[in-house]
Amino acid sequence: MLNNSFPLFISLGDSCQTAYQIRRFTKASDAYFFDWLITSEDSIKSIYAKDDDFFISNNWELVEFKSSSWEIIEQDGMTLRDKGTGLKFHHEFKSGESGFIDESFVEQHLPTAKSKFVYLKNKTLNAIKNAETVYLFRWEWIQNEVNALERIADINRLFSRTNKNIKVIVASPVANKEIINGNQFFIKINQTESWQGDDNSWNRLFSIVMAQQK
Repeated sequence: MLNNSFPLFISLGDSCQTAYQIRRFTKASDAYFFDWLITSEDSIKSIYAKDDDFFISNNWELVEFKSSSWEIIEQDGMTLRDKGTGLKFHHEFKSGESGFIDESFVEQHLPTAKSKFVYLKNKTLNAIKNAETVYLFRWEWIQNEVNALERIADINRLFSRTNKNIKVIVASPVANKEIINGNQFFIKINQTESWQGDDNSWNRLFSIVMAQQK
């Protein structure tokens, strides 16, 4: 359920931490496309992919679980990568006690996964289209402001086809110089061993972003 006391906050990854922190801060529970996925900067574009591009039979591979926002790397087989979009799914497919995805169940689950994520894709794009202002949050390992501004510009170009009033926030544990203005933010947060991230750092980030709204 959307908390109407906040503008539309949407996670762009790169992993679950961003969505978790948005939900914790806003108390909203609405699910969006990227919330529980592992996303590279290139795979963000998949939100504009055709429905038929998702979860094509035998067009997937099992890969290691790896996210820069959580310093844990497991063995191959913990995560499914959809080759058509580049998106990585760590929670969607059945795994045993070992945590490894059971390959024998992947193909039969593809139609269900496809239906779910096509729905979330369209729901997310409709929410962005209909919102007065959209705040897009992404955690990424970016050190300097030049690279941060490039990433912000890329995200803005991508989503401005749906809504011109976009604000992009990039959070990074290695930011060497913060950027804070009305439409683009590059803010340092502390790195932790927990996948949820550092609450105090995220509270500061959200406070900075909300202050600029006034």
